[in-house]
Amino acid sequence: VRFRDSNVLGINRILDVEASGSLRSRGLEVDLIDPWILGSKTRVSLGAAWLFREEPTFDRTTIRFDATAQRDLGGRWRLRAGYELELEEATNVRGELTAEDREGFVRTAGIFGELRYDGRDDPFLPRQGTLLNGRVFWSAPALAADLHYLELEASAVTYRELDADTVLAVGGSLRTRAPLDGADTLPVQQRYFLGGESSVRSFEEQELSPVDATGTAVGGLTALEGHVELRRRLIKDLHGALFYDVGLVARRALSLDAVAGHAVGVGLRYYLPIGPIRIDFAYGPGERYAANSRWALHAGFGFSF
Repeated sequence: VRFRDSNVLGINRILDVEASGSLRSRGLEVDLIDPWILGSKTRVSLGAAWLFREEPTFDRTTIRFDATAQRDLGGRWRLRAGYELELEEATNVRGELTAEDREGFVRTAGIFGELRYDGRDDPFLPRQGTLLNGRVFWSAPALAADLHYLELEASAVTYRELDADTVLAVGGSLRTRAPLDGADTLPVQQRYFLGGESSVRSFEEQELSPVDATGTAVGGLTALEGHVELRRRLIKDLHGALFYDVGLVARRALSLDAVAGHAVGVGLRYYLPIGPIRIDFAYGPGERYAANSRWALHAGFGFSF
């Protein structure tokens, strides 16, 4: 549920308040946006958020504050940068993890920069174009953090209309967090996991990850994934899909030393003006990590990539 006041207090500023909830999560986010203070092409915002979510491996509580500036560079390019402070706690942790992984909040704080290119013909139901995104985040004690690391992210998706009823979508992403204090890893709530409705779809949420001796997913510091999906209209707004997903999570930063997980599957999508409602059914050959089955069924809103 979202409330927006585009002229809060009569000073031509924007207030966004969003509350969310599901069977496994609940959250609240507030943003105050000034679209004029640095000129018509730059938006400055202050934000705060609280989120609780029951993850498969642990329960996550997140408190976040940020100050950002976003500038339109023209030609579909956008630059976003700012400062972010986040406190994150993992409770009810399953598996064989140390006390440091289980107890208390950890604090990340630092500066980030994000460059984005959006060449899609439609942000909700794209048929042509390319979306590119790159992000760098530096968390450092000098900026009020108790975790010192560098995070790098890059992603790309391209869409091609093969005929009036068929679209081919191809995408991929790479993320890594490199500790800068000599540590081998980061607390479990700061690690990557794959699997779920918007990831490698033969896995349930967070099942594609290194596991401990009990078979519990424990995450890693590098995540790589790729997707190919053929989407075709069946009847009016009902579309079918054939897809292939692949992904891996490595324990160390800047490493791809892990066996990949795979998904092949079919799906149905019912297109709405703001995106599709979809059902995906996938089979996972090869390594299964924390998954108990080779089959997975997902229902979701919006495209997986």
